[in-house]
This record gives sequence, structure tokens and C-alpha cells, in this order.
Amino acid sequence: MRNSSIRDFQKFNAMSPVTNRILFSVDYLVVAGGGAGGRGGAAAGGSLSGSFAASPGTAFSVEVGAGGAAITSSGIPVNNGNDSTFASFVSVGGGGGPGAFVDGGSGGSGAGAYGSKIPGTGTAGQGNDGGSGSGSACGGGGGAGAVGANAASSSVSGDGGVGAITTLITSTQAGTLSVGEVSGSDVYFAGGGGGWAGTGGTPGDGGLGGGRLGTYRSASPGLSGLVNTGGGAGGVDRYENGRTGGSGGSGVILLSLPSTFSVSFTGGVTSGNVTADGTTVYAITAAGPTDTVTIG
Repeated sequence: MRNSSIRDFQKFNAMSPVTNRILFSVDYLVVAGGGAGGRGGAAAGGSLSGSFAASPGTAFSVEVGAGGAAITSSGIPVNNGNDSTFASFVSVGGGGGPGAFVDGGSGGSGAGAYGSKIPGTGTAGQGNDGGSGSGSACGGGGGAGAVGANAASSSVSGDGGVGAITTLITSTQAGTLSVGEVSGSDVYFAGGGGGWAGTGGTPGDGGLGGGRLGTYRSASPGLSGLVNTGGGAGGVDRYENGRTGGSGGSGVILLSLPSTFSVSFTGGVTSGNVTADGTTVYAITAAGPTDTVTIG
């Protein structure tokens, strides 16, 4: 009887999908598209990172958010970046830089403000708020790693907030995959754009992670956020029609997992990968709302 019970127990465990399911760890970075340019520095897209346990053969939704489209008009208040999604993780698009008479856009991070207007707010756990303006100077857009700087005076605009450093890839791998912004040995994503400056002023610099320098006076077009970073566009004066703001930097998704597990994508996905020390990192730079990734 005792031997029969043991055999039954062994048979149950051999058939059980719970006890025999192979789980493995997937590390991820999900970066949304950055905001388009206005007077205040545009904000970076939201940035989410972490890890979770996956089982082989599981399909997950995947979508990479485009940066906010460039605006050639004073009539459009802000143009935010687009969300990026992996599985249940959704990063929110960055707030668009504002025109002369509106508040900064809110999103994954918040855009900087012009003069006495209100800066945009970031999403908790994804980004930071934009900086305040003063006089003819503007605040910088928020980044994943820091708030956008306030205008230092009525003529000196704020810098964009620095982005977040990832440890999923090295600086060399980032270059191979054409993602992120490298500084030294660090790889940054989701930096905020610098604020625009009026006559006699000094524009703000962009934050590491694809954020761009603000423009001065009537300079046009504004600088676009770097592609595959989620960076915010630099500030620009769109008050006069015909002056064009830059577009936000497109988002990106990184997935890191043991090289022994395969990965396949649906047809709308653009990706690259690098392998080192038994780990493969996949960089997804384009994916639409119906696309999926199957792991294992």
C-alpha cells in the first residue's frame, strides 16, 4: 500500500503542469515616446524597468510608442509622445512642450513651462515633473532620472532632466543596437528637452537620454529627441506660424533573458539582439498595437 501511494504521488507530480512548469526570468525596460517641442522643454517618455518570471511558449503584447509629431502651428497647445507596452507594463508618452499661453504637457514626464504658466507633471514611478519658467525663459522638460530644471533667471532657461541609466546593455551593445544615449560607460534613456530662450537669453541643454538643446529666439526648426531613446524635443518658439518644433524621440523596449530560450516576433516588429555571457538582449524599436513576442 505504501509503495502504491508513492507511485501515485510520483505519477501526479509528473503530470502536474504546476510542478513541472519551467519558469525563467525576463528583465525588461519599456520606454515611451518623448514629447514634441514647444517653448518649454518637451518631456521624456515614461520609463519602466524590472523583471518577472515567464514560462516557455507564452506570447506577450508589444508596442513601441512613437515620439510626439512635430508641430508647425501656434494653435496646437501640446503634442505628447505615445505609450509603449510590453505585456501588462505600460509606459506613458512624454508631455509635449507648450505654446506661449498654455501649461506644459503632462505624461510619463512633464514638460517645462514658459513664464508664469504651470509645468507638466510626470507619472509616479516612470518620470518627473517639468521645470518652471521665469520672464522670457522656460523650464526644462522632466526626465526619467530627474526633474526638469527651473529657469535660472528671466533670461536663462532650464535644462532638461537627465534620463535613467540601464544596466541591461553595455555602451558597446547600445551602439550595436542603435538605442539609448551613451556617456562614458553609461547608457541613458528618457532625457528631457531644454527650454527655449527669448531675445538675449540662454536656452537650456537637453538631458542625457535623448533630450535635446532648446533653441534661441526665432530659430527654427527645433531639435528633435533622439530616436530609440524616448527623449524630449528641445524648446522652440511656435508662436509665429511657420516655425516648427522638433518631434519627440521614439520609444524602445529591451528584453534580457537566458540565451537558451528562443524569441519570435510577429511581422510588424523591428528588432535587433546581442548575446554575451549566456544572456541575449533584444531591442525592439518598432511594433504596432497588434504585435506580439513569444518567449521560449
